[in-house]
Amino acid sequence: MLYKTIMAAGIVAAGTSMVQAQGFSGGTLGIDYENYSDNDQLGSVNYFGGLEYAITNSISFGANIATYSFEDVDGNNWNYTLHGIYDVGNGIVAGGYLGQDRYDDGELTNYGVEGKMGFGAATAEAYLGRGEDDDDTATYFGVSGNYPIASGFGVMASYDLVSLDDADLDTSKIAIGGEYVLDSGPSFYATVGRAYFTAGDVDTDENFIGVGAKINFGAGNGTTFGTRSLYDIVPGG
Repeated sequence: MLYKTIMAAGIVAAGTSMVQAQGFSGGTLGIDYENYSDNDQLGSVNYFGGLEYAITNSISFGANIATYSFEDVDGNNWNYTLHGIYDVGNGIVAGGYLGQDRYDDGELTNYGVEGKMGFGAATAEAYLGRGEDDDDTATYFGVSGNYPIASGFGVMASYDLVSLDDADLDTSKIAIGGEYVLDSGPSFYATVGRAYFTAGDVDTDENFIGVGAKINFGAGNGTTFGTRSLYDIVPGG
């Protein structure tokens, strides 16, 4: 009798925990602007948002959407990304993503793996993925980090690379910046960086600056991951 009572209590407790964990755990909305020093056509304005839904304390799903408007370049460019997320524990989160870059003449399908790790108040994130359309296949890679240095202030850095498999063509971006988070929730950030382009024996680079604002909300204070898009790496799409 005691055994059955303990088992029943355990099942009820586990079920209650799962029910409490279910629901929308966080979201984000934001805008950012990026401008290149020597080529105005590469500048862009990006509106983005995302939501995350917890299934259990360890498993959740996320969805992100973003639009991209490029300077002096016509077209409707946007991205959606879906994430499957597993909280390993000890500050480690692993996941996989699937999404598409959409443009006037078609779409590029993106998929890959991603992860995030916390080091006290600091975080580090990385992803590895592929992008495919009817003509080309590309490999993506990126790492980023954020480190709070004072009340509300933090520094961040990132590196992203895309390489076309069937052509000697690579693009990479490196950036550093700072962020200030208000007590009420919104945050503002600025970055400086350089983009590198390699096509065969030809190498060139461009300096850029970026500014943005976003607001995270929900119990999880935002989403675990954001968009995974070629537009985020290649200036001007």
